[in-house]
Amino acid sequence: MVRPERAGEVREVVYSEERWRTLRELRRRAGELMEALRTFD
Repeated sequence: MVRPERAGEVREVVYSEERWRTLRELRRRAGELMEALRTFD
């Protein structure tokens, strides 16, 4: 990830459809893991 060079500088980040699919899958798996961990509470 590239940080803005100056304060107040904004950069637009565009993700590919494949990247969005990967992020959705990781989020789904994280939710499943959190549910499993709740059983130990």
